[in-house]
Amino acid sequence: MTLTCGECGEVFEKPVLATVTSNGFSRTYYACPRCFTKVEEPAPPKTERKTETFIVTQKSEKREEAGGECPHFFGFLKKRPKNMPIPDECLTCKRMINCLA
Repeated sequence: MTLTCGECGEVFEKPVLATVTSNGFSRTYYACPRCFTKVEEPAPPKTERKTETFIVTQKSEKREEAGGECPHFFGFLKKRPKNMPIPDECLTCKRMINCLA
């Protein structure tokens, strides 16, 4: 998908992530790589979801007792695209570090 900057007319595929810091406040937005004018956030690329089969073990049962089932698969954080933010439910997960490794 190509984007066109409304300010300078630059045609580009990927905007840059710009952060402006002033007087202790910061603002982050997607911008034109040429003139840094704010552009709309690009839509995430459509990808097919892979179906994976998991074997239930004692560890999974212990995890359910400890606080619920993960909506993702173990290792999700390591395999996610680098530009994808970490989901909120992962930030409070007890196994986050292991999922990243």
